[in-house]
Amino acid sequence: MRLTSEGFPLGRALLHSHCSSQFDTLASGFILIDVNPSTRRAFLSMLPSLSLLGAVKRKSNVLADLGGSIDINPQLLTAIHGAGFDGFIETSPEARLKLKPQDYGALQLYAIRAALPRFEDSMDDAAGEVKTLVELAAVQGAGAVITTHPGLSGNGAFRPVDLERKARILDIAGAICAARGLTFLYQNQSLEFTGNAAEERALMVRTDPKKVSYFLDAGEAMRGGADPAAFFAANQKRIAGIRLSDFKDDGLVPFGQGSPPAAAMASAIEKNRWTGWLVAPLNIDKNERAVAGFVGSFKATRELIRSTFGM
Repeated sequence: MRLTSEGFPLGRALLHSHCSSQFDTLASGFILIDVNPSTRRAFLSMLPSLSLLGAVKRKSNVLADLGGSIDINPQLLTAIHGAGFDGFIETSPEARLKLKPQDYGALQLYAIRAALPRFEDSMDDAAGEVKTLVELAAVQGAGAVITTHPGLSGNGAFRPVDLERKARILDIAGAICAARGLTFLYQNQSLEFTGNAAEERALMVRTDPKKVSYFLDAGEAMRGGADPAAFFAANQKRIAGIRLSDFKDDGLVPFGQGSPPAAAMASAIEKNRWTGWLVAPLNIDKNERAVAGFVGSFKATRELIRSTFGM
C-alpha cells in the first residue's frame, strides 16, 4: 500500500474503508494517488472556497443483500445494478449460486455469508469448515466472507468460557480469510444485543481488530433492545458495514417500511465520516418470477438510501 509523500491516503475504496486503526488490513482495495507537497498546498488553499459549494460527498458502497430464497440469475443482477447498487452479498452460495464471476456483469459480488460453523465441540472441525467457505468465496470472486451466529444467550448472561471460544473461532476465521486475501466480517443477530449489547461488546474486546471486522445489522440490534446509532458511534472503528434491515410486525420489510433509526444512523455516519458498506436486504416475492415485478422496489429502496444517507 502506498501513501502520498506526506502520509495522506487518497482515492476511492473499491471494497470498503474506515478508521485508521483498521487501515493497514482493510485498505488493500484503495487506489492511492501520490500528490507532491506543492500540489497539496495549492489544493488545501482552495478548501475554504470549496466549502461554500457544500460538503463533498463521501463514497460508500451501497450493496444489495440477497436472501436465501432468491433465484439469482444474470437478469436479476442487471436489474439490481440498474437500480443503482454497486454490488451484492450472497447467502447460501454453495447451493444456489451457479453463476461464474464473468456472469455478474457490472455488479460485483462483495461477500458470501454463511452461519458460523459449530465451534462448541471441535475448533479444528470448525476451522476446516471456514477454510471450505473461504475457498468457495475466492473461487466465486468475492472480496469478503461474512458469518453470523444466533448468540450465546437470550439475556446477555453468557458463560465466559463460551465467549472465549466464540472469539477464538472468529479470530481463526479472520486469519484464514487474510491468508487468502479476503476480509472477514461478523454479522450480529438480535440476541447479541440484549443486556446492553453485552455479547457484541465483549466480542469486540476479545477479537483481534486486524483479523475481525463487524457487520452491524441495525434492525437486529434494535430488536435486541439496543440503539444501533449509538452503538455505531461508539464502535465505528470496528464496523466495516451496516445492514439496513427493517422490521414490521416482527417480519422483515423493505427499508423504510418499518421503523428504522434512519435519521440517527445517517447523523452518526456523517459525524464520523464513515465510508463503509451500506447494505439493503432486497425483499423479493418468492412467487414473483418476472424480474420486472420487483425492479420498482429495488429503485425505491436505493433512492431512499440516497436521500437519507447521501450515498
